Amino acid sequence: MSTFTGSEIAAAKQRLLSNVLRVREGNTWVEYGTSKELRAAIAIAEHDLAGNKKPFGTRLATISSGY
Repeated sequence: MSTFTGSEIAAAKQRLLSNVLRVREGNTWVEYGTSKELRAAIAIAEHDLAGNKKPFGTRLATISSGY
């Protein structure tokens, strides 16, 4: 089940195009520090909406032989 709707993602994209990083939604304010953070949030929302079950983003693995 998706946490975001298509209209919410479209609104976030419009905010990004307008360079608006602080938005009031009801009684709460949502503020993104940079447009990079907003783009990342949009990408995560689109990934969630698509129903992908694979992890999203970059992972760093460190492997050691124990010696």
